[in-house]
Amino acid sequence: VGASPKESELNISSPSLIEDPTGNILLNLAEGLARTDGQSWLIFNQKNGLPQDEIEMMIFDHTGGLWLAPSGYGISRWLGYGNWEGWTKADGLSSNIVLGMAQDQAGRKWIATEVGLDLLDIRTGRVRPQNPLLPFRQLTAVAGRGQHVWTGDALGQVFDFDPTTGTARLALNHLDTVYQILVDKQDRVWVCSPNGLDYFAPIDKWLKPHHIEEPLLPKGNAYGITQGPGGVLWVTT
Repeated sequence: VGASPKESELNISSPSLIEDPTGNILLNLAEGLARTDGQSWLIFNQKNGLPQDEIEMMIFDHTGGLWLAPSGYGISRWLGYGNWEGWTKADGLSSNIVLGMAQDQAGRKWIATEVGLDLLDIRTGRVRPQNPLLPFRQLTAVAGRGQHVWTGDALGQVFDFDPTTGTARLALNHLDTVYQILVDKQDRVWVCSPNGLDYFAPIDKWLKPHHIEEPLLPKGNAYGITQGPGGVLWVTT
């Protein structure tokens, strides 16, 4: 994703403007290019894979692909323009190893990484590492009721994280590891682990884990869970 500069910081040599298929305006800079939606600017430069010199020509083809002619670099095509954006440690991620991602009811993106939980704000393109109580390798993340985020880490711990208060409640532990967490249509939170299958329910405000015993489910690993259109839960063991 591009950086957000002040308009006074835009370094322009031979200005050329072009409109992309969604109505954003692109401006070539002395180094890279800038894009605006009429409200703010984003700069794309060498950090995003562009040559460091001035872009002399820009044109969109009939498929919406962006073609560039950077000075001294021939012609380049921006693959996936408008469809793909990327974030790495250089953009604020805690780690380049991402193991899970969830979107809550407010549209926020929660990223489970090798070293903790991050919040990605798509509107600003900024990443913010979250509560220091979640510093471990987060294997999975899901968004539950009330914008709570449930995570499972490599230590076999399940946390109920409340972004409003910034607190993380240890909901379950001693699982060795956590394979998957699912929030079903009844707002129950299901946890798959070597310990089998556990769930949290709205009836007791998600405070108490309930374990699925034999013969409902074979003893041992519960690897994955999904819910069919009719509400039936399917579990791999």
